[in-house]
Amino acid sequence: MNTFYIKKGENFKFTTTFKDSENNTIVVDEVTSQVRDKFNNLIANFEVLENPDTTYTFSLNNTNNFPIGNLKFDIRIKVNNDYIYTKTFSLLVIKNETSEIIDLNVNTLKEEVDSLNYRVQHLEQLISDLT
Repeated sequence: MNTFYIKKGENFKFTTTFKDSENNTIVVDEVTSQVRDKFNNLIANFEVLENPDTTYTFSLNNTNNFPIGNLKFDIRIKVNNDYIYTKTFSLLVIKNETSEIIDLNVNTLKEEVDSLNYRVQHLEQLISDLT
């Protein structure tokens, strides 16, 4: 099984053409491809673009929500009302070390901390009343 490697959050794109056993380009009626996890849950559908030169570009433009680990995909093409499937490919999603910087609002955090402190004091008073 061929394996492609991407870091979580990266875009993934490749271009291919479909040929028969005599190396002639196949005229395709429809092309689809899906990424699935090891439990066969659908992770994403590839965006497929037919190019003027009879190649096809497959794109995943947002992998931020992809799970870390090994995923799989194949390509289904429809030719003359028959479906043909490629071999299964592996897509290994690797953890990214650099991620988006979170802009923390200090006032919102202070309000949350104050709220938690109030709850703790309230719980301490309840415990004191019970003992």
